[in-house]
Amino acid sequence: MLETLLTNFLLDFGLLLLPLLFILIVEKKKPNLKDFGFKTKGAIEDMALSSKIFLALLIYSFLLSFLFFIIGLNDLQGVQDGINSIVGLSPLLLVYFFLVRVFLEEFFFRAFLVPRAGVVISSVLFGITHYGYGSIGEIVGAVFLGMVLAIAYKQHGRILPNYVGHLLYNLVAISFMV
Repeated sequence: MLETLLTNFLLDFGLLLLPLLFILIVEKKKPNLKDFGFKTKGAIEDMALSSKIFLALLIYSFLLSFLFFIIGLNDLQGVQDGINSIVGLSPLLLVYFFLVRVFLEEFFFRAFLVPRAGVVISSVLFGITHYGYGSIGEIVGAVFLGMVLAIAYKQHGRILPNYVGHLLYNLVAISFMV
């Protein structure tokens, strides 16, 4: 248990630190919050975009679930077991994953990688990071849902609507598993 917690905190630290070090050392620039999508078009427009992203994630998730059902790919038990073990350790850990991990995923995979590596590479890497559940469906789903998030970030360049859409999606998806 302690090993799992430490691994996750180190991963989160890396998701935050790697982009900052890359910009400082490789790009030789001072990190700027606006370069990471920390900008707004106002609360109403950001909420509307968050809602659109959330709905797009839900629609694509349902389509993927239907496709997985048709081809007989039903291997999400590992995901459900992983979520249940997190809840069993501490509900606060689940809150941490919702609030902090989702933000760091958006920060790293969308705000950092999309402008530098593109939509496809950032989405494939996002999918690969979901291998820990031992589910092909989770990896493929994360790649496609990562593409929705990456396209939204590329089009709008704002991290907050991505974060809120991703957070809401995870809340809904996980509420069906717990």
